[in-house]
Amino acid sequence: MERLILFLLITIFTSHSLNRSEASQANCGIDGTDNDLLSLSITNRRNESGEWVTWFSASKNTSGVTNNLDVVLVRSSSTCRGNNFMGIRGSIKDTSTKDRDIMTKMDKLFFHKKCSNNAVVTNNGRTLLNIVKDADASAITHRPLLDDEVFTVRFDKRENKSHLGLAIGITTHSPDDFDFPNNLYTLKSGTWMFYHANLYHNSAVLVPNILKTPLNDVKIGQTIGVMKSKYGTLHFFIDGVDQGPAASKIPDTVYAVFQVYSDATQGTIIEN
Repeated sequence: MERLILFLLITIFTSHSLNRSEASQANCGIDGTDNDLLSLSITNRRNESGEWVTWFSASKNTSGVTNNLDVVLVRSSSTCRGNNFMGIRGSIKDTSTKDRDIMTKMDKLFFHKKCSNNAVVTNNGRTLLNIVKDADASAITHRPLLDDEVFTVRFDKRENKSHLGLAIGITTHSPDDFDFPNNLYTLKSGTWMFYHANLYHNSAVLVPNILKTPLNDVKIGQTIGVMKSKYGTLHFFIDGVDQGPAASKIPDTVYAVFQVYSDATQGTIIEN
């Protein structure tokens, strides 16, 4: 894991400070060079209401450095030759894409608090519960799926009236930018869903009888899952077993979605 760590020393001159030639870093015990410095300026002036406000801005040449930066600054103050100085020592860490993916993986999947009207998300975001008898209820993950990340749900409860009740898939829709339907089948864009034995895309059958094991045959305690591979293929899982590619050219950013309907009443996200 390659990380770039830049240690910075920043000296900020207040309105009472000497100019740079009179109060150099060497004279006032503030070490460092002009190479790779983060320039930070602070100005004290009145705002529109007449109040004194301290304004600040910072800039740094980040050519050749990725955009994933963590910045930590520590403030200190000192007096030199009767003048007040404030110093800031800090670090800028370049977080690579690989590091970012690792951190995201540590953020375990759970259901977003925004679910459909007939659904309730419980168990710290891990469980979807259908609260309306014989109705549809659905939920979406709180973040997009990573490449090759399997979203797995255990079938918990049903009313034992029929063999219907589960659906799983993906959508390009964010939970923050649309009204979440009870029945994901109604979504006319950006959605791939596994219902019964068929793969549906935007509410129409894309591939009939795509799997040997229809979702109608899944029993309580079994698991179903969905994954987008790094090659853009869509995969479904039954009890942890990859059922093979179901679709291709899947967009980079997709959320996992899960639905219970008919006599199915509950499902819980589990770790693989």
